[in-house]
Order: sequence, then C-alpha cells, then structure tokens
Amino acid sequence: MMNGNAPNPVTFWGFRAWHAVWIGVGDQPCRNRLMPNPSTDTTRLLQRLRRGFTLIEMMIVVAVIGILAALAIPAYQHYIVKTQISRGFWEASNYKTAVEERLHNGVFVFPDPAGTLGYVRSTLTAADDTFAFNADGSGAIVVLLNGDVHPVVRGARITVGRLTSGGWTCAVRGDGLTSMVLPPGCTLDG
Repeated sequence: MMNGNAPNPVTFWGFRAWHAVWIGVGDQPCRNRLMPNPSTDTTRLLQRLRRGFTLIEMMIVVAVIGILAALAIPAYQHYIVKTQISRGFWEASNYKTAVEERLHNGVFVFPDPAGTLGYVRSTLTAADDTFAFNADGSGAIVVLLNGDVHPVVRGARITVGRLTSGGWTCAVRGDGLTSMVLPPGCTLDG
C-alpha cells in the first residue's frame, strides 16, 4: 500500500491510495471517520441503550408533551362543542321533508312525531323535540340539547323555523356559545 512516506505508484490512483489520502494520515488510515467499524459501533450502541435516558432528556420530553397537550385540549373541546351543535341541527333538519309533506296535505299538528314523522330521539336530547306549526305554514322544530352533551352545550336550544313563504331558518341560543361553533346558515339567538 504505502512504503514509508512516499505513495506506491501502482496503487496511488486506485481505491487504496484514495482511501489512505482522504481518510487516513500517513501509513495508518483512520477507520472511524468515514468508514464505520461495525464491531465497535455496535458495542457502543448497546452500551448507550443499556444506559437509558438522562434526567434532562426525560424533562424535555415531558415539557414537549405538556406544551402539545396545552394546545390540543382546548382545540378538541371546541371541536366537540361545534360537532354537537351541528349534529343537533342536522338531526332536526332531517324532518323538514316530512314536515313539508304534512303541511302540504293540511296537517299542522304533530302530537305523535314518532308515528307521523318517523321521529327518533337523539342521545343529545333528554326530551322529545318540539314540532309546532301554524295554519299558515309557519312554525318551528325546536331541539333542546340537554342529554349526553358537553357542559358548554348543555341547555342550548336549536330552532329550525319555517317561514310562511316556505323558507327555513336556523337560530341557536345558549350560554357560552359563539358564532364560531354554529353550523352554516345558523345565527346566534340572544
């Protein structure tokens, strides 16, 4: 390979000479810089794994998890409130077609919504929804969210109203609710 300080002309331009010039110094190539030694590197890795984590590493992990939780939990709570309000609205809106059909046939009173409209109580409500309509076609489907709901949503009232012209509106009333949690087309009432 190399003889003293002078490179061997036969292997100088080959791989061995390049390896000796770029990786090693003199006659002794350095094997740890670019060419890993599998036996010593594996031993070091196993020693590192057996040693475990330091206290500062654990503190950093706990701090990062705490910061992520501080950001994620309020966003998740907001998502739950918005989802429950939207679910109540869409469950009430599902009855608009059945109500329109009954109003078209001259039926304005729904004493048994389960029998006449196919109403099924949601887990969000503890009491049945209210279906109240006038002879001119105006009225409302009122949903009171007092069942298995988030504390911010408890007691919220969703009113899906019908105008005499046949159009539908939506209004939501509840303490602590903002317009950010309302479904599209709904307004905050009070």
